[in-house]
Amino acid sequence: MMKKSLKIFVIVIFIVISIILVDTLVGVLLKNSPLISFRDYLSQDSYRDRGIIIDTYYCNKEKDNVSYHFKTSKFDCPLDEEENGDTMKIIINNSTYNVNLENNETVYQLLSMLPLEVTMKELNNNEKYYYLDTRLPSNKEKIGTINKGDIMLYGDDCIVIFYKSFTTNYQYTKIGHIDNLPDLDDRDIKVKFVKE
Repeated sequence: MMKKSLKIFVIVIFIVISIILVDTLVGVLLKNSPLISFRDYLSQDSYRDRGIIIDTYYCNKEKDNVSYHFKTSKFDCPLDEEENGDTMKIIINNSTYNVNLENNETVYQLLSMLPLEVTMKELNNNEKYYYLDTRLPSNKEKIGTINKGDIMLYGDDCIVIFYKSFTTNYQYTKIGHIDNLPDLDDRDIKVKFVKE
């Protein structure tokens, strides 16, 4: 009885794996997404279908730029001309600062939420943070060195502005860097994020 159950189990696993592989292969050959996939939007004109083995990226309005990447790869759709024209500024204590943005899904989504005015709380005498009501796409990595003026996403819903440089073992998703950020004290601050 035990051998029969084990044999059935092995057959079921084999069938499931075969279905996944065939589904993935057919999707790639037909330049389409696997049937077993879940869609999430990266920007107004691009989206990703998350498969079991690969993710399928559609990076333009015409949907003719199809790209396949394994789950372990770190891929972002390149900014199109319209998105590439978007820049962000931050207003702190009535002073405005330019932000050099990263080219990733987190930035695309954040830009679509602007303008955004928040009160950022103090933490550890080196950062200000704010938890968003909306989760952002994330691509966490070990940063190693934090530089004064860095803007990061912690987890998938916490924006952090660092006002001191230091080393860290924490993982973040990079958002950008504030030019010429002044020294900040240990009080909570009101910050406005605006798109230009």
